[in-house]
Amino acid sequence: MNSNQYISSNSGASHSGSGSQRTRIHLGSFLPSLIRNLAEGISTRLAKTYTEEYQLTITEWRILLQLAEHQSLHAAQIVENTSMEKSKISRALSSMEADGMVRREVDDEDNRRQRLALSDYGWEIYRQIAPSVLDWEKQLIEGLEVAEYRDLLFLLEKLNERLKVMDKA
Repeated sequence: MNSNQYISSNSGASHSGSGSQRTRIHLGSFLPSLIRNLAEGISTRLAKTYTEEYQLTITEWRILLQLAEHQSLHAAQIVENTSMEKSKISRALSSMEADGMVRREVDDEDNRRQRLALSDYGWEIYRQIAPSVLDWEKQLIEGLEVAEYRDLLFLLEKLNERLKVMDKA
């Protein structure tokens, strides 16, 4: 069964007179809605592990993760990596810089640009939060078999790659 057959047979969608065109969206089987709701639910619940004690916003948390993984980035790279609005990233970076979590440094390759990196304090915050966040993730995926988790990651990456192909078209 190809994906079009799956969507048609699974969604219970109404059909137009031609018998082939879907005309109704059912949110219970509409992938963009399902993924967005899941992502929002995960993000909101995960935020409870770092917002109260560390007063980080979701945006600041995502920036912290990006800088911890990549060591240093330009603000535009953070925007691209997180798919968040530039203005949200900019406000969060300003706040994190004022709090001493992020530092700016001149880019070695282009001295007109600045790279962002975690300060020692930012690294300390990251190291304090990481264990509880990883424990939370472990609890979330406990209901999945190892093969299901592997397949989930594979399928999410495959959908991500498909988005890139669609963007080019």
